[in-house]
Amino acid sequence: PLLMIGGCLQTLFLLLISISFKSNWPWQCSIGLISAFMLSFEIGAPIAWLMPSEVYQAGSRGRAQSISVSLNRITSGLILVVFPLMLDYIGAGMSYNIFAGLALISVMWSYFVVPETAGLTLEEVATLLREDSYGAVHE
Repeated sequence: PLLMIGGCLQTLFLLLISISFKSNWPWQCSIGLISAFMLSFEIGAPIAWLMPSEVYQAGSRGRAQSISVSLNRITSGLILVVFPLMLDYIGAGMSYNIFAGLALISVMWSYFVVPETAGLTLEEVATLLREDSYGAVHE
């Protein structure tokens, strides 16, 4: 639930930031909304660091976390490079709309793909991830 709550709040604040730029709201509103977005990001962001340790077994956990962290850093770097270009070519409002759309996609991905692992042991999580949609376990 934290991943979805964080994603929903991120989507909301990104849309509001977009509206604030398009509607010429006072700059204080934009700063406040960006701060609220940053706070909402912190609700779900730690899950990306914790998930590999819950879903992967001990033998592959180190590699999985390395891949997860690497993809996280590469994506952050890509956004750092692309965002200023987006501002120049399509403006702040549309740039934030695009990121709001991506945040919404992450909420849907969390809802439909990410299993709930709260209260489960590592063995139960491993079994959960090996089950197909009909409940059959595949080794």
